[in-house]
Formats: sequence, C-alpha cells, structure tokens
Amino acid sequence: MVISKNIGQIKQEAKRLLRSNPRTAIILGIAPTIVIVFLFYLFATLTTRWLAGAQVGNDYNQMYQQMQSLLIQNPQYQIYTLEALLAYALVATGVRFSMLTWIRAHQLDHPFADSLQVFTGTYFFRVIVLWLSIFVVTEVGFSWFYVFIFYLTYGLRMTTFILHDLMTRQQPIKGWPTFKTLGFSWQLMRGHKLQLFLLDCSFLGWDLFNLLTYGCLSLYVIPYKSLSYAIFYQELIDQQAQNILN
Repeated sequence: MVISKNIGQIKQEAKRLLRSNPRTAIILGIAPTIVIVFLFYLFATLTTRWLAGAQVGNDYNQMYQQMQSLLIQNPQYQIYTLEALLAYALVATGVRFSMLTWIRAHQLDHPFADSLQVFTGTYFFRVIVLWLSIFVVTEVGFSWFYVFIFYLTYGLRMTTFILHDLMTRQQPIKGWPTFKTLGFSWQLMRGHKLQLFLLDCSFLGWDLFNLLTYGCLSLYVIPYKSLSYAIFYQELIDQQAQNILN
C-alpha cells in the first residue's frame, strides 16, 4: 500500500511549514548543529594530530595500516565514536519529537526547550535503550548480509516517533513501551521501506552540501529532513484503517 503523499509532496509540505515559521525551524536546528560542528572539529583536530605524529607522507597504504593498528590498539576510540553517535541521536530525536508536534498542532510555543525534551525523565533512558537496541541489531545484521540489514534498518526507522506517541497517549501502554516500539515500527513499515529509502536518497544533495560546510548547513538541513520524516510517519499513521498503536 502506498501512502497518499509521494516524496515530492512530502518535501513540499515540509518546505511550506519551514517557510511559514522560519524562526521556529532555525531554533529547532540549533542544538543538533552545535553537536555536529563540534564533532567535525573534534574529528579534524584528532586526525590532524595523528597525521602529524604518524609521519606517513603520501603513502596511503602505510597510512591505512597505521590507522588500523591505532584502532586495534586503542579500543577506546570505538567507544568515543559510539558516544558521539549517541550524543547526536539524542538531540536529533528531540528535534523529531518537536516536528511531530509541529505538524499536528501547527505551532510550537517553546521550540528550543521542545528540541531538548528528550533529556527529560520521560524519554532520556528510554531513548538510550532504544538506540542501543537498534545499534546492536544493526551490528549483528551487518555481520550477516547487507540486503538483510537494509531491510531490517528501514523496518525500525519509525521507532522514535512511535515512542513519542506511546509516552504522550492518555492511556499508558502496558509492558515495556521502549521495546514494543520495535514491533510497532516493523508493522507500520510493511510495504513502505522502499518509499522511505527513496526519501533518504532525495536528500543526498543536501547531505553533500552539509558535509562541504563542515555541518554548518545543519541549521536548515536537520529541521528540513526531520520535518519530512515526521510527515512521512504521520501519513503512515493516517492511512491505517486500524491504528496499530491502539
């Protein structure tokens, strides 16, 4: 089943909402932009220092071998990478929650505070557990087949939006809502994984420009993408004859 809006219509609606209140969009993009720019700076600084000390010249094979040796001998670098990914995931999730509220209520009274709502007791540990669960599943999947991990990853992409809805509903859900989001997302994404993949591909140009600006363009790109994904999720929810979250 195809959702009522195609990719172009989803992105046009996202742009319309951004143009209707650019101040809100910019404020929502502040926190993730700060995190991304900081991570770019940290990565560039560490890489520069390593290259200066390694003295590998232009021999890329030697450079690759030394870098591989560095990672093997210093497993803490992998932990730092995991922490960096988690830090970005937390602020990005807060923005996604805010975008979902925006497209439903058509306004946000406190956009900056809303973008940091993931750091409240309601969401913080649940989002961390959810993110780590998806990370472990993804890593296990990578050790199997790339096609399988593509299928698995896209099946779980709506988990954060679903967590937001489960935690804000009037009647609390029984059991462990954090883990139930995995199953709900899998059901919701049946028949829609390719559509979400094409939506991701449509942002490749923006992602490239953002990379060239060392993340500074995130101030616009992150709200734009987050709003588009929120609209995509809302379309999935709206088309369900029997809402799986009930």
